[in-house]
Amino acid sequence: MPPRRTFGNTWWGAAWVDALEHRARLDPNRLPRGRTYARQDRVERLALGPGEVTGFVHGSRAVPYRVRLGVRVFSEDEWEREKKVILREFAMGYDSPERVLSKLLWSTAFRTHPYRHPVIGYEDVFRKRTREDLLAFFHENYVPDNMTAVVIGDINANEVQEHLATVFKDFERRNRPPVVLPSEPPQLSERFARKTGPYEVT
Repeated sequence: MPPRRTFGNTWWGAAWVDALEHRARLDPNRLPRGRTYARQDRVERLALGPGEVTGFVHGSRAVPYRVRLGVRVFSEDEWEREKKVILREFAMGYDSPERVLSKLLWSTAFRTHPYRHPVIGYEDVFRKRTREDLLAFFHENYVPDNMTAVVIGDINANEVQEHLATVFKDFERRNRPPVVLPSEPPQLSERFARKTGPYEVT
């Protein structure tokens, strides 16, 4: 008897199966049949295109039928919508005395170390970023050498290591420039900062 075929054995395959079975707007009654067809090699001529996956399925009829799955792409319009959300976050920070004070504290305590920069960044810099900048950052930094897997619970360390090796085996390793953090010079005297504004504390 041939071994039972399994799916989602790579990190991207597992993510695809999870999205398909738990997040996609599909008829849940058809998923078991789809798994059966896939295990029986009754799906052929799979094609990946921008925003879609197509294939032909040999079902109960003599002639295979075409199936199409639409895949949401990160379009320029979606990027513009996300930018508006983040810009609202910036605006909320300006109206919060606590956030203003936190930024002032870190920028005063650290002179060269990146700790001095706010996590959200700077609005003027963010406004200049494009969708292409975001994708380039993703492809450069979301690589195996820059990732950490966190596993919590009553586990078997060897089994976890074997599973991670299997899931990420096709995750291509790429060279990335080393990150060199500047050394913070010692503080030799008192530092003081003040910022005023139209804040209303209630």
